[in-house]
Amino acid sequence: MTLVKLRSGVTLEIEISGTAGAPLMVLVPGAGAPLDFWHPSYVDALIESGFRVLRFNHRDTGLSDHFDEAYSIDVLISEMWELIDRFEAGTVHLTGHSMGSYMGVISMLDKRHRLSSVTAISAGPTTDQSRYSELRMIPPDPSTWGVLIENTPSGNLSADLTGWMKSWRFLNGDVEFDQEHALAYTKALYRGDPRNAQVAVNHVHAMTTLRADLSDRLAGTKTPLLVLHGEKDPLVPLSHGQALQRIVPEAQISVLNSAGHMFFNGHVWKNIVAVQTAFIEGL
Repeated sequence: MTLVKLRSGVTLEIEISGTAGAPLMVLVPGAGAPLDFWHPSYVDALIESGFRVLRFNHRDTGLSDHFDEAYSIDVLISEMWELIDRFEAGTVHLTGHSMGSYMGVISMLDKRHRLSSVTAISAGPTTDQSRYSELRMIPPDPSTWGVLIENTPSGNLSADLTGWMKSWRFLNGDVEFDQEHALAYTKALYRGDPRNAQVAVNHVHAMTTLRADLSDRLAGTKTPLLVLHGEKDPLVPLSHGQALQRIVPEAQISVLNSAGHMFFNGHVWKNIVAVQTAFIEGL
């Protein structure tokens, strides 16, 4: 992994893999998630399919710079594109998960000339609950938050591990849970600043700054969009991904059977890369 200082002065931690000059696939993690969210087998499969792969840690994640003050999601999007500009002058394929997906679909509004495709995993067209009924979106069950807030990390991995594993099993859906993968991911949270293993409050705040008219603006977009969504996602229910697919002209959707919001299962990652590469090949 490498540290890259942007023109803005912010330093982000990145990993770039694959053959220089190959089409660039940018992987954008969700709130509080390090670049380790993207399973190594998935990254390797993308490289074998002919992509150069860029993973990075948002500010307030991994060894990237950390901040005390809150910021908008536009700040994260701006830094993402400044980073992309360091490696690619043309168009890119962008894959996001959760918050990273919202960053991708927002980029479809004013960076469409830079996007070959967007893959949005575990996201919807809005976070404005006043529009859920209109868009046929179902909010997460209230019990979801009860399960997640039971996990109160102390900063000590050994003491915190039981709580994290309970959260990961819950967010994994109904597919088989790969505990070794989950353990490796959890250890990655404790690398760098101690705040990495806490709730990513600045990222949570950034998600509150999404424009209320996002879904309306997406109706006129032209970027090829693939929506991937876990059938059993308790945090961002499947209806959110279905709403996103309905709104964006000619968007395609693939449901990840029995999967949740997080993917601690190798077969789910194989399914993701198979569907995604087929989608891109068909453009």
